[in-house]
Amino acid sequence: MTAVVQLRADVAPLMHGDAGLAHQTAHVLEVRKDLMKELGHLHMTLKPIHPHTEDQELARYFILNRSDGPLDEAALGSLRELEAVTAAYIKPEAEPA
Repeated sequence: MTAVVQLRADVAPLMHGDAGLAHQTAHVLEVRKDLMKELGHLHMTLKPIHPHTEDQELARYFILNRSDGPLDEAALGSLRELEAVTAAYIKPEAEPA
């Protein structure tokens, strides 16, 4: 089971590293802070699916990991409520051909 999170286009680059933090608005930094706080509360981390891509759309997708147990719909629901998150879902398993 793989959980995927899609972030807003202006927040996603900040989750790939701290390089763009100095060039963001206070609002975007606050949105990122709220995301980081909720991830910590839920014992979750984000890992970029495409860490070195130049494609801004692909850079918005992250794998969600939970350190204290399996992912559940309640945790995904709380992430969906955040302004930084545009989607949070369980990726369907591939079906045999």
